[in-house]
Amino acid sequence: MTVAAIRQQLHQFIEVASNKDIEAVYQYIAASDMDMPQTNTVNSKNDKWEDSAFFAEMERRASAFENGAETGYSWEEVKTKARKLNK
Repeated sequence: MTVAAIRQQLHQFIEVASNKDIEAVYQYIAASDMDMPQTNTVNSKNDKWEDSAFFAEMERRASAFENGAETGYSWEEVKTKARKLNK
């Protein structure tokens, strides 16, 4: 499929896609290495690191983990559990 055909299909998709689908596609593209405009509403409303409550919760969790109050999982443990849940 040519790039022009892909662009045309994407434009058609955008015209009929739900807001949720549009935001998901945009987040995927924004997370890639592509240069995206900085004046978008999707990224700005979902920028958790600008949310003081979210940041405070992450700090609380990190502190609890470091102090031994909460346990964590290794990346291998997470992947193994995810694979078991996916079966």
